[in-house]
Amino acid sequence: MVSQSIWGNALKKILHVVTNVAHYEDESHLTGLWLSELAHAWEVFAESGYTQTIISPAGGAVPLEPRSLKFPNYNAAAKDWHLDPLKMALLENTLSAGDVSATDFDAIYFTGGHAVMYDFPGNTALQNLTADFWEQGKLVPYNAQQEMIERGAGYSKALLPFIPHVVVDGNLVTG
Repeated sequence: MVSQSIWGNALKKILHVVTNVAHYEDESHLTGLWLSELAHAWEVFAESGYTQTIISPAGGAVPLEPRSLKFPNYNAAAKDWHLDPLKMALLENTLSAGDVSATDFDAIYFTGGHAVMYDFPGNTALQNLTADFWEQGKLVPYNAQQEMIERGAGYSKALLPFIPHVVVDGNLVTG
């Protein structure tokens, strides 16, 4: 369950942001959405009754990171998503960051993984959308820890992977 002290009772609509990047500069080195980054969050929010929408910086198809579909990364949440045709269809033709408005959602959630470092930072529509969420006082969870560390952010994590650990600073939520 999502902590009510963080999310409150009125939160109903969550916007997930995923990547469009399919490969690194070397086109033979594939990347994409680290599926468990979306699947875990989606599962928790769904259990709490939230309406969820997926967008990507450019809109359109969302490639999957091949390594996220292999042991030990291919966990139950990722496997359940990957084997569900209705959920996989949500990744076939996403809206772009410019197609949605912060006023229509209560929070924005950025998936992590490697590929997001290539299309999240330079996308003006995504930057503007994020600023709108922030300026409207809405929650802005963020999960790309390496980029934050490189930019000087304080960083802490749970002792073991997948153990709950949340840090809240105003309306910025990480974990």
